[in-house]
Amino acid sequence: MRKGGTTTLLKRHLKALHRDKYEELLRLEKQPRLATARDLKTQLGKAKKQSLKNIHDEIHGSTGIHSKGWTFLAN
Repeated sequence: MRKGGTTTLLKRHLKALHRDKYEELLRLEKQPRLATARDLKTQLGKAKKQSLKNIHDEIHGSTGIHSKGWTFLAN
C-alpha cells in the first residue's frame, strides 16, 4: 500500500458498506476543527524559517543572492 492512501480507502469502504457513517464523516469534514499539535509544529516551523529569512535579508539584502552567487532561503 502506498503511503497516505488509507483515508481514501476508508472513505470508499464507508461509502460502499456504511452509508450513514460515510455521511457523518462528510459532515464532520466540513466543520471547522481545532488546531492539532501537528498544525502547531508546522506553524512553528514556518515562523522559524521566516525568522531565518528575515535575519538573512538584514545581512545580505532581500534578494537572497550572496556575492558568490549562492542563493540562500530564496523563495
